[in-house]
Amino acid sequence: PEPPRGDHPFEEIPLPGGLYAVTVHYGSSEEIGPLWEKWRESWAPHSGWSIDYGRPCYEWYQNRPENPELTLTFLVTPVEKSGKGD
Repeated sequence: PEPPRGDHPFEEIPLPGGLYAVTVHYGSSEEIGPLWEKWRESWAPHSGWSIDYGRPCYEWYQNRPENPELTLTFLVTPVEKSGKGD
């Protein structure tokens, strides 16, 4: 559908099509980088999927609580079928 019109602080950024793998992070945004790297290193090699470095990863923030430890973020990684897996 068409995005809402009017004054708002959002910028529309089209995302490339394709498949994405998603993991969930609960907690402070300072923990996202290390968690994301650990997840990619432990999940991807055994999943049958490989990371598609030609497309961007992104973080999808689900809430903005007063307590940063309660923040819910989806970590979204582009993937493609690798044909490998355990």
